[in-house]
Amino acid sequence: MPDDRGLPPVYILGSSDYSAKVAADLGLGFAFAGHFSQDPPELALRDYRARFSPSTALERPHAILALSVFCADTEEAARRLASSMMVSFVQLRTGRPGRMPNPDEAMAHVFTAEEQAILAFYENLVIVGTPAQVRARIEAIVGRTGADEVMVVTHAHDVSARVHSYELVAQASGVS
Repeated sequence: MPDDRGLPPVYILGSSDYSAKVAADLGLGFAFAGHFSQDPPELALRDYRARFSPSTALERPHAILALSVFCADTEEAARRLASSMMVSFVQLRTGRPGRMPNPDEAMAHVFTAEEQAILAFYENLVIVGTPAQVRARIEAIVGRTGADEVMVVTHAHDVSARVHSYELVAQASGVS
């Protein structure tokens, strides 16, 4: 353990208000797993800020919001990019995990009634669209949650499409 430098701050990654409370009580950073949590991020992040106790690790709360984002040049291309993860998520939640299908397979998938209900839930978690649409959705969520940082994850079948999605998000956010 190096003693010539301070350690980076510790963050708790959580997907519920319980993990937010633990992070706040311990005076740690909190990263909310908005990319898969069944709970909306607003409550957990509000509780984290309200309960936060300064510590030697952090003097004030610092919240990261992880989001599932699929960005492409067109809305149709973004939906196609997201389709593989949509099918994978549904299969996982119905007890049939497997390899992520390619977009052609995913777009051809016919969802059962049970799968459609799960898909409707998952569609509320993901951000899919053009750079302008994605930026607007991210800004709206940050406005509602007060997140200090946003972490973006794009689980896409095609590596080059995934990288392009990240590039478009970075450009739209003024990061690149």
